[in-house]
Amino acid sequence: MTQAELAHKAGLERSSVTNIELGTQTLNERTINALAEAMGYEVHVTFRRRSPTGK
Repeated sequence: MTQAELAHKAGLERSSVTNIELGTQTLNERTINALAEAMGYEVHVTFRRRSPTGK
């Protein structure tokens, strides 16, 4: 999926997706949810915890 497609599906500007990828834009709960939904994920799957061993 391109940045433009992701931005469109999430209701964001393409420049916002670019800035998120670059780490120059802070994410809020709405944006996290919109991106997860646009990619077909649920937020709890996207941010599930990993054990200290990485599993």
